[in-house]
Amino acid sequence: MTAQKLTVSLGAVILILGLAWGLNFRLQEVYASRKEKQPSRPPITVEVSEVKTEAIQETRQLSGSALPFAQFTLSSRVSGRLLSLRGQMGEVIQRGAILGQIEDTLLQQEIEQLKAARQVDMASIQEIQVGFERAEGDLNRVVALYQKKLASQEELDKANSELESSRARLVTAQARIQQNQASIRQAQIKREEAKIQALWNGGASQAVVSQRFVDPGTTLALNTPLLSLIDLHLIRARAPLTEKDYARIQLGQTARIQTDAFPGEVFIGKVARLAPLLSEESRTAELELEIPNPNFRLKPGMFLKIELLLATHPSAQVIPLSALVRKAQDSLGVFVLNTQGQVDYFSVKTGIVQANRVEILEPKLKGRVVTLGHQLLKPGAKVRLANPNLRQGKNQNKMPENKATKHKAK
Repeated sequence: MTAQKLTVSLGAVILILGLAWGLNFRLQEVYASRKEKQPSRPPITVEVSEVKTEAIQETRQLSGSALPFAQFTLSSRVSGRLLSLRGQMGEVIQRGAILGQIEDTLLQQEIEQLKAARQVDMASIQEIQVGFERAEGDLNRVVALYQKKLASQEELDKANSELESSRARLVTAQARIQQNQASIRQAQIKREEAKIQALWNGGASQAVVSQRFVDPGTTLALNTPLLSLIDLHLIRARAPLTEKDYARIQLGQTARIQTDAFPGEVFIGKVARLAPLLSEESRTAELELEIPNPNFRLKPGMFLKIELLLATHPSAQVIPLSALVRKAQDSLGVFVLNTQGQVDYFSVKTGIVQANRVEILEPKLKGRVVTLGHQLLKPGAKVRLANPNLRQGKNQNKMPENKATKHKAK
């Protein structure tokens, strides 16, 4: 009975194992069949661009304001009623031009009075001169008589006294005439100053009226502002410069300037001055440029976009900025197309960035880099070009040199 039960149990086990093996075999067949029917993953569509060797420049963008090269106020140099004044806002004024006239009637009368007084003094001095010569002759005569003991000491002293008095009157009259002549010259200068003349030192021979303060008929005091003039033959531009770039800027360095008033147009200026100290609050120094402005197109107050050239690499390895991929820990890399229609990933060290281009310092890349679609890529992924018309040059599908870590698909 025991042997019979053992035989039945053994048969049941064998049956179960057979059924399990058959079921497993069938499942493997089904899985293999489905795997064969399942389509392979299609290539990822990407855009690529050639790795180029070309010049790239490092520039710094600054913002500043336009200022006149010089600004000064033309004021009245005498008091009186303003008779005329030329110079409207925006008018170009030539150095030395007569712009207006202040009433000078009183000054003219003063000059005439002084001239009349001078005539009186001239007539008076002639009379005094005659008296001096007479006193001098009398003294000589008394001295001769005194030496012959024919004149007393008292007569000699009297003759000396009269001569000295005549000399004093003559000197006083001469000084009065000189004073009168000086007063006439001063009055004549004031009369000339009643003419409003455009005078300034240095700069260009032309200036532009930026503001007008008075009109004819106004009674002016001394030094009343009349016109504000600005020198526009050069425009000064000021902008803050960071501590990082301070040592890289040199006097005379060229700068490119643009303004919204003239879209697409570039003005060329030079670094003229650099502040010798930096602000403790902003850690910036003031940079001043001078921009030639022959046609007065640039105006003070305009917002200026300034571009300074810091460095030029004439034979740099350059790729589009869009080719860079940022991985973990802020590392940068690129996907490079290989000869099997797949991509390989390379970590890179970047240099100068200019507009939409970036310099690759390491490693040395050859071929084409992925510029669009790399968000879906992994090393070893198959790709299809969205721009198949982009032709490869000779040896452009060679792998990059082993100067960086290459990540292959597992």
